[in-house]
Amino acid sequence: MLRVLIVDDESIIHETLKSYLGITCTLFHARSKMVTLEILGNEKIDLVFLDINLEQKHSGIEILKAIKEKGYQSSVVMLTQSADTKLIRESLLIGAIDYLRKPIDRDELTFFLTKIKIRKSLEDENNHLRNKLSEVTQKTEIIGTNYAIQEILTKVERLKGHNSHILILGESGTGKELIARRLNEQEKDLSRPFIAINCAALPKSLIESILFGYETGAYTDAKEGRAGKFELADGGDIFLDEITCLDIELQSKLLRILQEKEVERIGSQKCRKVDFRVIAATNENPEKLIAEGKLREDLYYRLNTIEFTLPALRDRMEDLEALITYFMSDTKKLVSQEVMEIFRCYDWPGNIRELKQVIESAKIFSQTDEIRLLDIPPKIFKHESVDQSLGSQVRKYELELIQRTMKTVKSMREAARILGVSPATICNKMKEIDKIV
Repeated sequence: MLRVLIVDDESIIHETLKSYLGITCTLFHARSKMVTLEILGNEKIDLVFLDINLEQKHSGIEILKAIKEKGYQSSVVMLTQSADTKLIRESLLIGAIDYLRKPIDRDELTFFLTKIKIRKSLEDENNHLRNKLSEVTQKTEIIGTNYAIQEILTKVERLKGHNSHILILGESGTGKELIARRLNEQEKDLSRPFIAINCAALPKSLIESILFGYETGAYTDAKEGRAGKFELADGGDIFLDEITCLDIELQSKLLRILQEKEVERIGSQKCRKVDFRVIAATNENPEKLIAEGKLREDLYYRLNTIEFTLPALRDRMEDLEALITYFMSDTKKLVSQEVMEIFRCYDWPGNIRELKQVIESAKIFSQTDEIRLLDIPPKIFKHESVDQSLGSQVRKYELELIQRTMKTVKSMREAARILGVSPATICNKMKEIDKIV
């Protein structure tokens, strides 16, 4: 339903348009510049009917200029009783899309509104396509000069135009989905689907209906049929993360789909032809799972036509600084040298995902323009991977923490209680602080 604002100082115009449009449009009314701009600022208005000859403090031309200066996207149609072509031409140059003569003829208005609705529909479609184009042309950024990463990216580029299934191996947080998205984005078809599924997160009771779809009445709550993820991926890519979490029975069904390229919805005996590329990923050792009977060997060999193994962050520490710079790009804060030293010695078991979370947390809690030891989680510098040579940095952190705590309490005993140490420890540390100061 169109949302229409009528701006006129004649009550009869408001009443006429209300009688013509009241059922098919949502109407708003104004008689002055101030009310007009207030409504446009608070409501989403599709169309403004604006009297060109308002007998108020501000003319219709002035109000039109104000609407355009403030950047409101509403289409404006001028209403005029005279045949003053100069004013009409001026309003069209300012940005009005058309004009209507008074008295307003119902048939002419109906025809005019049809044109407006068609125009709006085309604009909405264009905006949708523009947004979609922006999404699909925005290349997934993969940071790093590490040799293994660069070699993988080179191979990814060579896969452009090929539809072979791909298996991506690597620890959690190494960027397996980023590689999958890059594979999808580089194809020529900008509307190529990319359906991502975390197999480990799928409820066992719903997993088949999610993957394969279902027909109306397939089960109690199935009031209408729905396509599964494999159907939605037709003509594109389906990313199956943690694929080894699927049970053996479901692996058999997946193997059949890969072989036959057809899907059978739950509750249906009809097979639907589909064409897609599977990009699978796991953080486990597939060969070990095969030996344990948890992964079908034939499915593994069907999936790993192309296989990538992403390095852990601890094996590409030359990229650490570039990754931190990337995650810090939305702030003016810097990472202190002490923190950088700690980061270099930590082995990052959660990989790039963990690094990102640590940086995001530090940015929030840092009270200065620099991220310091106080701003990062204690687990980082207490981890066994942090070299003992950094003991002085840890000691500095302890002293800063005690000093900050003492400023918020009245006694060493209270500080000791908060920090979980003895009052004697606080006393000794305060003496160290006094010596430094």
